[in-house]
Amino acid sequence: MKYIFMILTVILFFENTNFAQEITESEKEQIISELDSTNFWVRRGALEKIKEYNITEAIPKLLENIWKENLPSMKYSYLETLFKLKYSTFNLFAHEFIDSVDNFNFEFSSDLPLTYKMYATGLLIRNGDYSTINYLFEAIKQDTSNEHTVFYILPLKEIAKNLPEYKDSAMAELLRIATMETKDELKVSYKFYALYELKDIEGSNIINLSKELLSKNETEFSIKMLTLKILDENNYSDFEELLKQRIESDTSRLFKLALLIKLYKKFKNPSTLYFMKSYYKKENDDRVKKRLQIEIALLKAKEPDSTITSSTMLDTLTSYTNQCYGYEWLKDETYKTELLNKLTNAKSKLTAGDSIGCRTEVAAFQNSVNQVYQDSAGSYTKYVSEEGYKFLYYYAGYILDRLPEETFPPNDIDARVKVKKEK
Repeated sequence: MKYIFMILTVILFFENTNFAQEITESEKEQIISELDSTNFWVRRGALEKIKEYNITEAIPKLLENIWKENLPSMKYSYLETLFKLKYSTFNLFAHEFIDSVDNFNFEFSSDLPLTYKMYATGLLIRNGDYSTINYLFEAIKQDTSNEHTVFYILPLKEIAKNLPEYKDSAMAELLRIATMETKDELKVSYKFYALYELKDIEGSNIINLSKELLSKNETEFSIKMLTLKILDENNYSDFEELLKQRIESDTSRLFKLALLIKLYKKFKNPSTLYFMKSYYKKENDDRVKKRLQIEIALLKAKEPDSTITSSTMLDTLTSYTNQCYGYEWLKDETYKTELLNKLTNAKSKLTAGDSIGCRTEVAAFQNSVNQVYQDSAGSYTKYVSEEGYKFLYYYAGYILDRLPEETFPPNDIDARVKVKKEK
């Protein structure tokens, strides 16, 4: 049972992937012939192999033998196999199946006819036919023990996405599944599956739901990991602060480590480093403290992606300078003002089209930070700590890497002549 979550994850990942392998014609004929075996397990195995190898040649035999099977579960396995093989008139045949269910032999089955009508309805919905959805909602209503929940989730998602008149009802059921209280590992996997599908439905309010689930210590680890992924993928605006809050309050060591890794990878800024250094003093778990030590040692300014402009980067460096001063990683207000003036001048020159002048100012900023950092162990009034250096020096370097080598204001002929002479 403990592997249910991993199995479900694999199913979700490979749900729409076809890995049919090539087999010989004689092998196909052998597999198809096994559908006539008197041995139940041989027939069951043949159905699995037909799906695995996508043996469409088996369709006539499937249509012939489905009604010969005694057990309702085997009849449904035949129907599911026809669905997997993309049988051309599957919908028509599935309706025939539903109409015949009440005549099946349920002597050795614990399920009700409604269950198999619901199973077939799920396949029809996935094939674009919503005409029998009443069986799905009726089955959900009667399934008070959530025994068949896994069969509801994907059809409910398709209904929510494609039938506006049933969207609220379908989302309400998915939400109920995603938030049901259970300690049963199988049903926890249902919760994960429902939440996974809800994230793709417009109007599902998935952000607030994810925040709510993430904020509870009792929420299962797998669910909380999925909420992290959802919030990250949706660019939740307060994600950084939420991560910090959960690091301080979550009671699971494993999840706390996952939160720290996410914070480290996504938010490499002064406030993150300050938080980690402060939180290190409060944490009692040795493994968590060890992770914090590693991240504190490695954390430095992250290079922005190529879509971030030099102007925006200058704004970021200005913010970093003010933050470092606030954290006392940069001391002496006069020195802070001196650095900020360099950045102001750099941006003005960049705006005017003078990237050489901008480069000069940013290089002066970087050189000053480096010089003061190297001298910070002495009695110099100016001060840049190691933490400040990690952001101010490196981020200035990222800006210099982005600036073009030679541009000048349109009428600055003297500057052009000067550079040519230096060459």
